[in-house]
Amino acid sequence: PGRAICEATVEEIGGPPEATVFCSGLRTSALNAALVNSFLVRFLDYNDIGGGSHNSDALASILAVAEREKSSSKDFLTSLVTSYELGARFRESHTSSLRDIRSLKNKGWTWDIRAGLTQPPALGKMMRLNEEQIANAIGICMSHTLPMAILDADREENVMAKNLRFGWAAHDAILA
Repeated sequence: PGRAICEATVEEIGGPPEATVFCSGLRTSALNAALVNSFLVRFLDYNDIGGGSHNSDALASILAVAEREKSSSKDFLTSLVTSYELGARFRESHTSSLRDIRSLKNKGWTWDIRAGLTQPPALGKMMRLNEEQIANAIGICMSHTLPMAILDADREENVMAKNLRFGWAAHDAILA
């Protein structure tokens, strides 16, 4: 049910036909396509567990930017690997045990906080940003990409936001 809501919203918002929304073929801005497609990846449970916990969420934003930038398959894969590698390093730096994984949630954050760190470098490369611009984009994105763990408890979704968490962060990364 969320797909129709998300798609109708981005259709109303509009935007240049830069990227394609999965399933419908709707053409919209890369920002909007990244958001809706990220929702679909999560909602339809097309998640993997690699690259720092469900890094498959990054596929939507990387595809949207690759389509907008008319990137090569090599650039697309480089960005995807960058996202997975940074996601894995984020997880490794914060977890040495299951207890540490729960600790991040106990501090009030979800693992989707990693998107503020992984998405700007992955997307920035395809957008031909230099190192300083990517570093600034990380700072901008992380300053407001803070998904709260209170939104879901023990695998139960309390609001209709869980499937949008990574998508909003990816949206912010494209803007940053």
